[in-house]
Amino acid sequence: MSDKKPPFKVVPAELAKLKIVPNERTPEKLYVCSAKINKKAGLALRKYFDNGNSLPKDIVTLYKKHLIYTYRLSEKGLYYEAGPAADFSEILYIYATDSLDTSSKLMHSDPFYEKEIFYNDSYFEWHIHVPLWKSSLPPMPEQKIEIKIDMITPQKLFVAFGKFNIAPMKDWELGKANRPVYQLFHLANADGIGGVGSMGYSWAGGPSADLSIVLNIYAALNLQMAQFFNESDALVRWGIMSDFRYFDWCIHMPLRKVSPGHKIALITLLKSAGIKVPKIQFHY
Repeated sequence: MSDKKPPFKVVPAELAKLKIVPNERTPEKLYVCSAKINKKAGLALRKYFDNGNSLPKDIVTLYKKHLIYTYRLSEKGLYYEAGPAADFSEILYIYATDSLDTSSKLMHSDPFYEKEIFYNDSYFEWHIHVPLWKSSLPPMPEQKIEIKIDMITPQKLFVAFGKFNIAPMKDWELGKANRPVYQLFHLANADGIGGVGSMGYSWAGGPSADLSIVLNIYAALNLQMAQFFNESDALVRWGIMSDFRYFDWCIHMPLRKVSPGHKIALITLLKSAGIKVPKIQFHY
């Protein structure tokens, strides 16, 4: 008779008591790089990943160098998540390094950056606040029942970049005023019962370290759904977060997190570049 314990059974009444423990901890420091992709290269890459078209010789040679470089960095744990927009117009690379300077140097050494395929890059330190179990924030007092989970990459991810204006909340932060009602609604929308964090719609979201930018990533079926989730937030409705731009995003590195729709095409190119791709437990 097996002495293996049966899986933990979760009932709805206990969900609020769960302290989620993911199989991968969020790195202590995260640095975001946003950059544009050269139009010619981006179009060729999109046709390859969407339709299976062959890449032009000049681009395929350079892309293989780029893949070798990014794969080696990911094997060292230097990417939290990194990849292009689905239309290959831009990239979102989230580095797990010790500083913004280190992250920018890693980008500047990328063969795609050196040949100006990536350009117009910008950087900021990022703090994940949602979902709570990915953040550095403490769990809720009632969350006492630990449950281990596997991180599973969703079929679709949508990025929302916006401006963050902390000024209206300064008096509250300094203890000179009561908590603004919209901040309470924001918390409920993020991690309350039925919120985007607790319902799994928020893949990761939070502000830059200097509180000037907000980056929210949603696991949604389509762009319209992601926009609805994002713009339903009280901080958007009260104008604290504004001027959002959205795009469909695909993770390429680390390979174990690769977006499902790009997995086969990406692994095919990695192998053709001479990389021995190990058997991987993919996150879906």
